[in-house]
Amino acid sequence: MIATGSSAQPILEVHGLSVNVYKGEHRVPLLQDVSLQLVCGETLGLVGRSGSGKTTLALSIMRLLDAGFEISSGEILFKGQDLLRASSSEMRRLWGRHISMVFQEPYSALNPLADIGTQIGEVMQEHLGCTRAQARQRAAELLCDLDVDQPELRLRQYPHQLSGGQRQRALIAAALAGAPEILIADEPTTALDPVAQIQILNQLRDCCLKREISLLLISHDIPAVVALADFVVVMETGSIIEAGPVAHIIEAPMASPTKELLQAARRFSKSAILATI
Repeated sequence: MIATGSSAQPILEVHGLSVNVYKGEHRVPLLQDVSLQLVCGETLGLVGRSGSGKTTLALSIMRLLDAGFEISSGEILFKGQDLLRASSSEMRRLWGRHISMVFQEPYSALNPLADIGTQIGEVMQEHLGCTRAQARQRAAELLCDLDVDQPELRLRQYPHQLSGGQRQRALIAAALAGAPEILIADEPTTALDPVAQIQILNQLRDCCLKREISLLLISHDIPAVVALADFVVVMETGSIIEAGPVAHIIEAPMASPTKELLQAARRFSKSAILATI
């Protein structure tokens, strides 16, 4: 099954992807025959419990799997190009400029020795040919779009001087800085309070819509995903078990894990979820 949300042209296609990890002499399957499509300009929500394979899939797409991991079969196509056959230099040209990723933990993903302006601006300088002054100005505009107060001040600060929400927004700004065509956001609001989570996810969606960026939003929080996505894919133990339009997943979930995820999120009423779509 290829999980896709629309008949429009896909920008990213995953076909029959299987990934294993070696633990000593033992091979442990992590992904099994995963197929999905991300359509141009849309948001695809990928949900599942911890350990279901969501992050492994994201890192496979980015070609950032650690040593010991093996992609045993499948294709990952970006605009028809198989990323699994791309060279390291080809992937470096794609990272940031065409495909970018927001990682789970901003404090470890940001460089503690560089100010925020440098970290956002260097992406623009490298991929867009901006001067340092142009990059600084565009970085401030990105922070404004993400509702960061005093953006000029934040650009001069270091990660440890920012709050958790500000660090997360800075990391999102750095991921958006190269004007990518695809943004992969892997649990982008981990460890933040519920109000900050909703604010940041809405700002992330708005930034992607404004820039016509296709978004792959990964989370275990199904209410957050269904509030933002056009189409939802549910993973369990390395496989896709259910996929469909948002309204279908809310109204008529078929798989038991999907029902359990919705039940676990009972603090969100169905009407509240639908009202945010």
